[in-house]
Amino acid sequence: MKMKKIFSLIVLMAAFSSCEEDVKFNNPSLQGEKNYNLWRASDAHATIGPDGSVTIEGITTDEEVILRTSSFENGVYALGTTNQNNRASFISTFDGEESVFTTGVFVGPASKITLQSGGTGYTAANSAHTSGGSGSGLQVRTTVAAGVITKVIITLRGTGYLPGDIVTVDGGDNTAKFKVENVYGSDGEIRIEKIEDGTMTGKFKFNAKNANDSIVTYQNGVFYRIPIY
Repeated sequence: MKMKKIFSLIVLMAAFSSCEEDVKFNNPSLQGEKNYNLWRASDAHATIGPDGSVTIEGITTDEEVILRTSSFENGVYALGTTNQNNRASFISTFDGEESVFTTGVFVGPASKITLQSGGTGYTAANSAHTSGGSGSGLQVRTTVAAGVITKVIITLRGTGYLPGDIVTVDGGDNTAKFKVENVYGSDGEIRIEKIEDGTMTGKFKFNAKNANDSIVTYQNGVFYRIPIY
């Protein structure tokens, strides 16, 4: 009988937990893990500008998250790139003083790179050296087909790079190049997944810096059915 009561209690607790999660999921919200702690806006909404750009705002008593994209179309918008129409900001106010963190164009270790040209005469390498761009020390793992680089993955981020830097992979005919899209500490993405019935749903994550080079991190961010004003 005692075991039966314990089992019933476990089932009841599981049902309550499931119900609680459903409430969180079904209610409009904007939330994420700020510096690895749950952060949830007390109010959130989106606006679409005359040019089709989107501004998403989530606020608490003394903090605000602002997400901006160049378009309201479904898709992924990279942050911290040379295209500052896509950016994220975190604003904190304490004792009347405001601290602003943003995904601007900063110098730092490379975060995201995209292959621009594959060159010829290359062999696959686990940590190929590179040259060019604003920084130094960046190394990449290369995937090669018939001497042409088809994929690059960062193995060592280096230092001193800027978004937009074009970097050469050493070796082969020295013509394989990739672009530094953003740098660590000012990176991330906004993903618009659905717009329906006057609401917007999607995901976000970002690292943003303030004027003192301090970094705030948001991971596993979600905006769910927030109203569009």
